[in-house]
Amino acid sequence: MRKKNKLRLSILFTLFFIIIFITVLIFFVLPKFDFMYISADKHWQKEKIGDGDEKTGGTEIVKQGTNGIYFVYKDKLMYMDEADEQVREICKVQSKIIGIIVKDNNIFLFKRDDVEGIYKADLSGKIVRLFGASGTPSIEGENIYILDGEPSLRKYDFNGRKIFENKVKSDFISSSMIFDNYIFFIRYNFDIGDDGVEVSIPKYYLFDANKINYKTRKLKLSRYYMQPEPGNRYWKEDVIPYDSFAKEVDKTVREGKIFDDTTEKNLDDYELQSVELIPWSFSEVQDGYIYLYGEQRVTYRDKKYKEKMSVIKEEWESEKIKKVTYTTIARVLCRINIEDIKDTSEDTYINYELVCYDLEKNGEVLLLTIRMHMY
Repeated sequence: MRKKNKLRLSILFTLFFIIIFITVLIFFVLPKFDFMYISADKHWQKEKIGDGDEKTGGTEIVKQGTNGIYFVYKDKLMYMDEADEQVREICKVQSKIIGIIVKDNNIFLFKRDDVEGIYKADLSGKIVRLFGASGTPSIEGENIYILDGEPSLRKYDFNGRKIFENKVKSDFISSSMIFDNYIFFIRYNFDIGDDGVEVSIPKYYLFDANKINYKTRKLKLSRYYMQPEPGNRYWKEDVIPYDSFAKEVDKTVREGKIFDDTTEKNLDDYELQSVELIPWSFSEVQDGYIYLYGEQRVTYRDKKYKEKMSVIKEEWESEKIKKVTYTTIARVLCRINIEDIKDTSEDTYINYELVCYDLEKNGEVLLLTIRMHMY
């Protein structure tokens, strides 16, 4: 009998330690290894990943709801019904309302005297403080996302319950936007001539889709077609063969329809060196695209640049380069398919579609209808 009891105890202790070991392994050890994180399409909980909805965006003073428009007037949240255009007050707060987010009839507001507080209001005027969280708020699907300056990404449901908090391996995020747990942003302190646009790509822990490991990649928007010389700000590894994109841009410049200042140069003496895109701002996801607004810089190099540089004396290489190159600039509005962003790698260039060149003539309406993030 004693032997049987000892055997039972031995089995129980063994099972207990196995359970403890597996628990520690799954929750504390394995999450530290990158190979335990996989993409959303391969995850067994993939139906729980992403919200599959157009992003609502961040805080504003006016927001479109399901059947009307919500707007702020001083310390009051107002509502105008689309059917009869009647305006009524929903609620009044003691301090000024500095912004609202609306999804269907879910209303979230932010107060000046509690900048980290997120409040939920209903149509009856009842206000409840959900949680406190510093950072940039936005809504996607049925969830609230907060990206703070550490940076970390937090996800809450509409009742204020925290679903996850994950660190993002990047610094100096200035302007950002979230879609399907991807973080699209511009760096605050990027150098002139550097794209500065990056995306933090999520991978999900095999045993818990709410644990996310982010890898940040720079989006390759600028293209270089000639080997660099001392003084150029790109590497020989960045050089790619002349492609259809280069051919189209080169044709546009040489025709002189967009880049008016090209008339002062005889471009027959020059070859296309690079096409750089320098974004200043970007939009929320709209119909599967992110819109970028900024400069397209097209640089040409003199065909006889080596000969001409050899006779330039007592100057820095960067100054010599300027005398044998010519750069023309146009403001552009373009867009990128978010599926291309998701599929990006360190070696691939992002294809972007030009919406319009001459913004003064063609882009004003587009800029008014596209909500842009400025940095």
